[in-house]
Amino acid sequence: MTFKWTEEEFKQLQARRVRPRLKMTDAPVDQLRATLPTPKGRSKYRVRASDAEGVFYASDSEKRRHLELILLQRGGEIRNLRRQVGYELAPGVQLSFRDNRSPPLRYTADFVYDEVEDDGEWSTVVEDVKPQGTTDKELERDFVMRAHLMKHIHGLDIRIVRMGK
Repeated sequence: MTFKWTEEEFKQLQARRVRPRLKMTDAPVDQLRATLPTPKGRSKYRVRASDAEGVFYASDSEKRRHLELILLQRGGEIRNLRRQVGYELAPGVQLSFRDNRSPPLRYTADFVYDEVEDDGEWSTVVEDVKPQGTTDKELERDFVMRAHLMKHIHGLDIRIVRMGK
């Protein structure tokens, strides 16, 4: 799916953009890069983290999907777009085999928005972005369990969107 912005739309986006203020330094780029934390091992789906406009994304696929959803919201097809929305699935408990209280079981959705249905009613969509090659068998047990609890507790299905490179 390709989106083309008119020059006017691009200028409006530029005008609304809030840029983080960075401290200027005389240090060489290599020295600054060395201060960044290094990732520990590979990610679960071997994706690279990405950022744009000062917004951090877990993957390039998530960043592309967010841009698509922004355009859909501008077109009026969706509304109330939110990123990284957390849901509590179970409260924290004290387990007999642990010294500390276990934290609440949570699920964080990549995107949540309202979508208009055929009958004109709006419904909430919870969306999780996965890499293109991910099959249902490859979805880890943890994700499937959280999807099950989301449906049971909150009455919301998780829509999996597979994005390629």
